[in-house]
Amino acid sequence: MRCVGEIDITRPPWRERPTTLVPVILDHVANFEPGAAERRFEQGRQRAPAKEEGVLARLRALPEEADRLVRAGVLHDREDVFHLTFGEFRDAVREQRVDDDLIRRRKEEFRSYHALTPPTVLTSDGEAATGTYRRDDVPAGALIGLPVSAGTVEGRARVIVDMARADAEAGDILVTVHTDPGWAPLFVGIASLVTQVGGLMAHGAVIAREGGQSIC
Repeated sequence: MRCVGEIDITRPPWRERPTTLVPVILDHVANFEPGAAERRFEQGRQRAPAKEEGVLARLRALPEEADRLVRAGVLHDREDVFHLTFGEFRDAVREQRVDDDLIRRRKEEFRSYHALTPPTVLTSDGEAATGTYRRDDVPAGALIGLPVSAGTVEGRARVIVDMARADAEAGDILVTVHTDPGWAPLFVGIASLVTQVGGLMAHGAVIAREGGQSIC
């Protein structure tokens, strides 16, 4: 059904009128050597690991440098580096000193922000959207959600908010706020997944569908 303006069913698709593509094909023949696309792809494939390693090497360098600052007595703890901007971190390395009060304040701010519960939906204008599900035909005590993978499951619900303390067993229903790739190992044995936030294309929804679990 591909064609220009394909959303309009009155437009003839390329399958019915292939001559539309002939000028484009001839232009490609004139401007690209045989195998050019394959060569570009292979060059990109070979460069990709090097680019990835370059990024990872720079990321690994930050905690390594933080350890050196701890050994030099500049930082009290390697985790302090996460409360500095990159420019401040660079100055700390160059000058071998850091503003301890600044780090302390930012730690306090981080703990304060971390304790906040953000709105479920925040528009691009900064407005917190609110709303509730209709409960007219919902049994008492039932929880309402958005199903993103079909299925009916019975099992023990395991509420887990910290992956490091996860104790889910095979057949359990994992209940959490949201998931990211770090939660994927838990998906192998669970029967279903329930998250507080997310949608059809959220990480948890995609991975659970691939694994055959129902999800809400």
